[in-house]
Amino acid sequence: MSEKLSEVFERFARDEFHNSSPLYERLSRAIAQDSELLALAAECRKGERIPNLLFAAIHYLLLTGSSHPLARFYKSLGGSFAGREDPFPDFRSFCLQQSERLRELVAARLVQTNEVSRCGGLMPVFVVASKGVLGRPLYLVDIGASAGLNLFWDLYGYNYGDRLKGGDRNSPVQIECALRGTECSTDPTFFSAGVRTRGRRLESPRRASGGGRAMAARSDLAGAREER
Repeated sequence: MSEKLSEVFERFARDEFHNSSPLYERLSRAIAQDSELLALAAECRKGERIPNLLFAAIHYLLLTGSSHPLARFYKSLGGSFAGREDPFPDFRSFCLQQSERLRELVAARLVQTNEVSRCGGLMPVFVVASKGVLGRPLYLVDIGASAGLNLFWDLYGYNYGDRLKGGDRNSPVQIECALRGTECSTDPTFFSAGVRTRGRRLESPRRASGGGRAMAARSDLAGAREER
């Protein structure tokens, strides 16, 4: 198990974190060579994205008040990582110090990924579909909706380059996407609902504090909403 996990952390360092998270890239490579941390990571459920879940659990503990020098490497906690100082000694120290809590978290929680950029490809499809129903409402059901972010696709702005800009241009979420083919616009009337098999209750302050950090524990339905 440890040998396979080592390969997983090496792959994440190379393919997932390189050029996107220097901190996690550095830590993933170090974890891959550390038998104690690999044993801790092995507490995750089978099939989970283990590096994501382990890093999310650690970040969650830091965010919820676990004081440790490791926090100085996290931008969300007022720190930074410039690559000059090795974060792994503090990281390892924190993991071993909090090993019991980390085991409980990674064994019980699940990974959820929410990527609103997918809406850049979905929006033109929704527009075409809405025009095909001859003025009737378009019903959108998202299976595996996670936090339901893609259900709010009509509240985002879209930039397809010089050919088209659409959606809500005043939205704080602006999605860039290359457009190939026929141009389109957005203004469908639709109802949307999300169904997620491994969801989170965002009204819980404890769960909300980990929002966007890939941790989930419950199964429920995302709330349906009516648009326009």
